[in-house]
Amino acid sequence: MVNRRSAQTIPIGLLVSFALLRYPNLAEDVPKKARVQRSVSIPFVGCRADGQVGPEDAPMSKPVALPLPGAIARQVSYYKAYRGPGVLAPRGWRCFCVYGSSGSTLFVTPDGRIGDDFFNERRSITGPVIKLAQVYGDTGGGRILVAQTIARAFPMYLPLARETAETFDLGTDALPDGPYPMDKLVRRTTKTVEYETPPHAEGLGTSSGLNEGDLPIRGIIILDGSTPDLLLLAVRLPEHLAGLTPTIIEAVKRASP
Repeated sequence: MVNRRSAQTIPIGLLVSFALLRYPNLAEDVPKKARVQRSVSIPFVGCRADGQVGPEDAPMSKPVALPLPGAIARQVSYYKAYRGPGVLAPRGWRCFCVYGSSGSTLFVTPDGRIGDDFFNERRSITGPVIKLAQVYGDTGGGRILVAQTIARAFPMYLPLARETAETFDLGTDALPDGPYPMDKLVRRTTKTVEYETPPHAEGLGTSSGLNEGDLPIRGIIILDGSTPDLLLLAVRLPEHLAGLTPTIIEAVKRASP
């Protein structure tokens, strides 16, 4: 006969301790999906922009809540302009967005190389930077860039890239023949590829607006929709901040459709 009173007065902590002693691997057997990361508050930083219809002020917003470990959350902020998606980057950095009919590109840098002369300086960025480009595949210039990227990283969609080249009468030389030689590609899905461009090498990391430098560039490329549109992230961080790179990539991946 069960002594209900005794069972009710056993402290829950004692029961947990007994379970862990009896089954020491119990905690390790919990599925990773069950280990939910608690959301924490991340500062929002608005980014000024300039482009097709003129300058735009930086937006203002409340902090954003993201599921990040506390140690990482204390090192990053969320940067965003009015146009395009936002991105995590080290706190204290500065940002600027360039936009046009084909999409937008957000740059975040530690040295504040932004402002009226940013259009001239951005192609000489060789140091730490985070770049997030959104390209619309239903525009003329956007379709060409999407087609060229498909030829580099998405062989399953190569017929679409060739169709674009024919539509714009670009010729066969307009499309590259496969990946950059030095790039390392990791295919996550048919529409998602992570990459790494080594230092002093041409690759996906330098394909639009960044120059080669002393540090590697890691990032992710995502195709979205039937057009399709393109999302390209490039992350080049100094060694003492390189540990943030996987979190920055994962945040963009989670936010994508």
